[in-house]
Amino acid sequence: MTHYRTAYRNAVKDAIAGDAAFGDFTFLPAWSQKIDPSQLPVFGVATPSEGSSRQGGDTVHRVTTVRVAMKVVEAGDIEAELDDLSFDIEALVLPVLEPLSHIVELNSTATSTEAGGERKTGTLVMDFSVTRFTDAGNAT
Repeated sequence: MTHYRTAYRNAVKDAIAGDAAFGDFTFLPAWSQKIDPSQLPVFGVATPSEGSSRQGGDTVHRVTTVRVAMKVVEAGDIEAELDDLSFDIEALVLPVLEPLSHIVELNSTATSTEAGGERKTGTLVMDFSVTRFTDAGNAT
């Protein structure tokens, strides 16, 4: 049986990779190192955190953060490009996670730009909260 966090990551990764708007993007597993601009554009999907709390009786409220990160090379207005990517990602991610959970919402969107190389690069990071209610002692 696939762990539910793996299912979240796979669903999001497959949705992005299968969308024509992201045909030029390469998937990189969650990265922590600097990415060479020649590899861009890239995207990654991670589940960096999860919180849980007892909600009374035998119900556990689990909230997993599903993070989508994208890094691109400027083709024009880098901030506008990142804004446009965020619309597309939100439209893809919410519907693929909904069947796997009880509540899905976009928690935060962050962008940054770097101008240290030949061309400016931009990073988009979007955190989604995926909520599930489970029985105590049973995470599935």
